[in-house]
Amino acid sequence: MEGKAEVVLQVEGLKKYFDKKNLRGRVLKRVRAVDGIDFEVLRGESFGLVGESGCGKSTTAMLLSGLYPLTEGKIAFNGMDISSLKDPQARERRKKIQMVFQDPAASIDPRMKIRTTLAEPYRIQKKPVTEEMLDTLLKTVSLDETYKDRYPHELSGGQKQRVGIARALAMDPQVIILDEPTSALDVNVQAQIINLLDRIKREKGLSYVLITHDLSVVRTVCERVAVMYLGKIMEQGPVDRVFANPVHPYTQALFSNIPVLDEEKPERIILQGDVPSPRDIPSGCRFHPRCPRATARCASEEPQIVQVGPEHTVSCLLAQEERHE
Repeated sequence: MEGKAEVVLQVEGLKKYFDKKNLRGRVLKRVRAVDGIDFEVLRGESFGLVGESGCGKSTTAMLLSGLYPLTEGKIAFNGMDISSLKDPQARERRKKIQMVFQDPAASIDPRMKIRTTLAEPYRIQKKPVTEEMLDTLLKTVSLDETYKDRYPHELSGGQKQRVGIARALAMDPQVIILDEPTSALDVNVQAQIINLLDRIKREKGLSYVLITHDLSVVRTVCERVAVMYLGKIMEQGPVDRVFANPVHPYTQALFSNIPVLDEEKPERIILQGDVPSPRDIPSGCRFHPRCPRATARCASEEPQIVQVGPEHTVSCLLAQEERHE
């Protein structure tokens, strides 16, 4: 790649807190689901966001798509701030950022025929829609026009997900947020959906933000990846570099459990305990209670982001120490 591609989506200091308040409005508990993350998505690329359940990656997807308001931070689309959901111009720009949800059965109204589901984005935006436009959407996801008159219960899981993808394409987006788009599907159908998404991305020049726990999918389809843990990004960089040389102990543990047919596969790292609650985040490095390499310093000092390679960054005190040796 000559030079750096254009940034289509930029996230700075993104935070989302959920507060439980008493009747007087006093905050009793605060859940820091996303706690200050930064990343950017380039035009035409697939950016992966990975981590264990509860790390905040799905909340990030909801923030990017405008389904949650931000607590703090900034989201810029094509260089323009779209952080405020109350800004009419921001809402207009957000049409170009669409989302495909994890469960295709739950994301499609079972009472609607497929034609109504596909026409709904046009109705909401008060735009005219024709039968030819609906046929084109279905053709794009490899379904014929006869599916327009079917109900969701008449479709398989893979076909429902194709309808979900077609609906996301209705507003001619530039960015699509994919929240675990294959996790509810059979293995053979997963491969079909991944190939479909790849074809659509190339044909339309789209950018994807892929939210997933499946590292094998990220390795196959993404150019860059960010690893999240308890609301923070632990490591970020090009997929080939991060997978070849994971630096953060959390990333190393995750990647050691990827199934591969290789006798030289590194020894599996089994993390002890569960992800702590975002209501009670540990002091210092939030990963230190589960980190096999943690020191006393890790429990008291929060790590800064350091660069460990070309476009490869990590948030780890051990990496900071090694960098200054």
